[in-house]
Amino acid sequence: SAESKLSAARIQQLRRRRRKLMVIDVAEPANLDADTVAAAQGSLWRQDAGNAFAPGLRYGLGPLGWQRLQLSRGTVFGCFAEAMALFHAIDRNRSSVALRRDWFQVNPFNQLLVAEAFKELGVGLPQPHSFGLAVKDWSLQFVAPHQPDPLLPAPREPQPLALTQPAVLA
Repeated sequence: SAESKLSAARIQQLRRRRRKLMVIDVAEPANLDADTVAAAQGSLWRQDAGNAFAPGLRYGLGPLGWQRLQLSRGTVFGCFAEAMALFHAIDRNRSSVALRRDWFQVNPFNQLLVAEAFKELGVGLPQPHSFGLAVKDWSLQFVAPHQPDPLLPAPREPQPLALTQPAVLA
């Protein structure tokens, strides 16, 4: 919902002085939209999270390709990756153990079966991306050329010294 999205004002409240705000966004749709990131003018960086990567992955979703979903090539939402792993374990491998599992239960054995399916499929973590573009700068230091940090007080203009009496040098 619109109320749960991060706004420019909320970003400034969360951010520390002279530091960028790091947002690891697991929400889909994103909790922080591209327009807000652009408006932040370098005071934050955002990372897509909750995704999986498989180098041989090919989309069969018609017009919903990786670009339209704002992902990088070979990246898929985590829930899709889990569904692929379960299909692989149950149907492709014809695993009766996997077939009889209650997959709504999160437990170490189910996690092991999914991890093994990920390994067999070559599914792992993607490189850090934000809206499908590689995250290249991990620095949290706020550097905005020609622009003061909005969390710091504005620099004061030097004021002329007003003397009411003549200065006396001793």
